[in-house]
Amino acid sequence: MLIFMDIQALSFVHGPRISSVFRDSVFITAETDDSCFLQVMYGEDSGIMSETAYCSSPDTFHSVVLRHFNATRSWKYSVKIQNAQDTVQTPERVFRMPAAPGESFTFAVLGDAHCTAGSGGIPPEFTANIANICAYDPDFVLFLGDGIHNSYYQSEVRQQWDNFKIATDTIAFNRPVFMVIGNHDVNTWYHNFNGGDILADEFEMPRNAPMPEFYDELVYFFGWGDVTFYILDSDYYDNPEIIDVVQRNWLVQNISTGQSRFKITAHHEHAWSTAGDLYGFLGEHPEERDAYWKVLRDNGVILDMAGHIHLYNRDFFGRPLPDTITCVNQLISGGAGGSIVGGYGGDYHHFCLIEVNGNTLSITAIDNTGAIRDNFSLTDVEETAEPVFDRCPVEYMSNGFRYYAEIPGVLRVFDQTGRVLFEKRVQPDQQAEFLTDISGVYFLMFDSGEEVYSNKFTVMR
Repeated sequence: MLIFMDIQALSFVHGPRISSVFRDSVFITAETDDSCFLQVMYGEDSGIMSETAYCSSPDTFHSVVLRHFNATRSWKYSVKIQNAQDTVQTPERVFRMPAAPGESFTFAVLGDAHCTAGSGGIPPEFTANIANICAYDPDFVLFLGDGIHNSYYQSEVRQQWDNFKIATDTIAFNRPVFMVIGNHDVNTWYHNFNGGDILADEFEMPRNAPMPEFYDELVYFFGWGDVTFYILDSDYYDNPEIIDVVQRNWLVQNISTGQSRFKITAHHEHAWSTAGDLYGFLGEHPEERDAYWKVLRDNGVILDMAGHIHLYNRDFFGRPLPDTITCVNQLISGGAGGSIVGGYGGDYHHFCLIEVNGNTLSITAIDNTGAIRDNFSLTDVEETAEPVFDRCPVEYMSNGFRYYAEIPGVLRVFDQTGRVLFEKRVQPDQQAEFLTDISGVYFLMFDSGEEVYSNKFTVMR
């Protein structure tokens, strides 16, 4: 009598995923449906795959590091998995090493996918955004948190991350997806387990955290071209809505020793929002938020990126604030796939494509249909003895100032609480005066639509 065994073919569950990329090494992860050995063959894209890396023991979750890279940016690889019954090998795929200083590159940013478990757990808007990102072919993707919606049960959380990986595998075949932890990821709703431990287990992120026992793979930095990216945890378990002093000190230490032209920070919860924000943000703890923002200003950070609010915003969520925009710009990109927040503008699903070219960052917001909704640029300007605002001449008086417009834009004046005292749209050669009988510190902001200049002055009566 013959007995036929139905042997399930060995297969990939997720990946292989290009996980973390450094100038001297690349981490690749893969998940398989059965325990097996994994081997990676790789080499320069224009040559043969002459290098090999192995996982040392059979497993279902595989993490392997590739080394022996030269100055070539484009490389190809193939992954083979094997057990006693089966062997499977992927087709050749291509990935890029980090851009060198002075070399242009692009990356994509998006946050708040809110994947759930089950067959319908991937929002179609997230799938559309991923497809559009693949079409633009950026060097890497930075995901700004809340990849999942979370659950009381750890097993369901794992299933939600499975759906997130299903949605992003097509991106990660060829480029890393750097992860930021969000409040839904960390389980701030149920608080019966630390979701940060699960995220760190599900992904392979850089390991250069300030205190590895608390922040391993959740707080890290990496370099690409003329940019160093600093990834922070604004939702540490049991201490959400804060970039704490440990992270701030780590940030100062690492920025002070870095040589990059641009410094960009990223975390999940935004720093600036509307008055009376109902969704929670760093402003829930204003002293901690201001201490964090001071670190950014004092250390030349040009852009701070966040998600959390499900919309697109580049102007402090509709509320220009005094003395905070001089050096640092806030970008909110929370429209990956979660339900959109309306009433503040930017209410569409989207991602942001950012090009770094010379001394300019060019940011483009692209909705899930592929339509361009906004674009603007930030420029690294070498410091001079004169403040930048002097490009727009201001005549100071004992009871205010007189402003002469050289370019069109909007002039605003704030008091120390952030209240708008004066607002006027001006055209070239027009004059505007702000006069007051009240002594104090006042803040000026001129917005040309492409650039923003700010300054402050004191009136003594």
